[in-house]
Amino acid sequence: IVGGNSGIVTGCSNSGEISADEGNNVGGIVGTNSGILELCSNSGEIISDCCSDEHCVGGIAGENVGGTVRNCYNAGEISNKGAASGGIVGKADRGTIESCHNVGSVSAKKDAGAVIGKAYNTPLVGNCYYLADAESDALDGTTAMDAEAFASGAVLALLNGSNPEDEQ
Repeated sequence: IVGGNSGIVTGCSNSGEISADEGNNVGGIVGTNSGILELCSNSGEIISDCCSDEHCVGGIAGENVGGTVRNCYNAGEISNKGAASGGIVGKADRGTIESCHNVGSVSAKKDAGAVIGKAYNTPLVGNCYYLADAESDALDGTTAMDAEAFASGAVLALLNGSNPEDEQ
C-alpha cells in the first residue's frame, strides 16, 4: 500500500498477493516505517525471491525504523529467500511494536520470527501474540498461543487489555 511511511497510516488492509524479486523492504502495508501504523491487517501471501541479507519482509512492515506499529495483525503467509522476515515486522530497529498478533506462517533463509524477524537497538515489544504453529519468537513481549485461544477470543481479550480468566 505504501513504500515508505513517516506519517500515520491507519485502518488499511491488504488481501492480495505481494511478490518481490529486487532488494527493497516489503510489507503487507508498508515497506519501511518510521511513522505510525495502527489498526492495519494483512491476509495476503508475501513472497520475496530476493536473496539479499538486507532485504526485510513483514506481514505489516518490512522494516520498522524508530516508528510505532500497534493494533495490527497478519494472517498471510510470509516467505523470503533473504533474511529478516516476521509475521508483523521483518526487521525492527528501535521503535515500538505493541498489541499485534500473527497467525500466518513465516519462513526465511535466516532470522524468521512469528512477530519480528530480527531486532536491533532494543525495540519496545509488548502485548504481542502468535499462533504456536507459526515460527517461534524468542523476544520478550511476545507470547505463543494455541488455535483455541485465538478461536475463543482469549487473545482478543488480552489485546484489549483484559484477562480472559477474570471474565469466567
